Amino acid sequence: MRWFVSFFFLGILVFESGSLAQPADKPSAEVKGVVTDIHDSRVQKAILIFEGGGQTHRVETGEDGAYAIRLKPSTYTVSITHYGFCGFRRAAFIAKKDSQIRFDFQLWVCPSDGYGKINDIELQPVPHTRLKPLVLYGETQMEGTMQTFTGAVLSEKYPVVFTYNLLTVRANQLSYDPRKQLLWANGNVVWQNRVDKGSGESVQIWLNEPEPRVVPFTGQR
Repeated sequence: MRWFVSFFFLGILVFESGSLAQPADKPSAEVKGVVTDIHDSRVQKAILIFEGGGQTHRVETGEDGAYAIRLKPSTYTVSITHYGFCGFRRAAFIAKKDSQIRFDFQLWVCPSDGYGKINDIELQPVPHTRLKPLVLYGETQMEGTMQTFTGAVLSEKYPVVFTYNLLTVRANQLSYDPRKQLLWANGNVVWQNRVDKGSGESVQIWLNEPEPRVVPFTGQR
């Protein structure tokens, strides 16, 4: 009987030791979304690279073009590659503890003859976060202090893309006023911020607050 009792308590100790050895769940942010082409077809086997906190994380889209990854709270950059498509990157973003983030990406076909060009530029840091917005565009021009961007013309006409933290905006034209931290998006506007999204013909985006404020606009500037 003694050996049975001893074995029983030994089993309890082993079980408890094993339970204590299990690592506690670490807080993380979930990032997920879908990768498509300009015609909304799903792109499989696209490779997304997230870099931040001194680490690099890789995830690949499935047959449905979807991906999902969990990241430790930190500031990250992300880039996407796939054969036949132009390389894509977005502005740095902050992944907070237990947050849910959605990034849907649109890849552009790069012409084999090298015709056309995609440019990118980082704008001045936004005061509240010190993050730098990023614009992917074809051409740009200055009108006073306002900088206007239009999309690239490759095998077809593509939108100009503005990214800042969790916000992504695609439009025919973007105008940026650094004095007011104000962005105007015009023509076939599609925007996404966190898990919220919307569309319209003209949108104002105010960056002078802790969170970007997207305002549909119908009047004249």
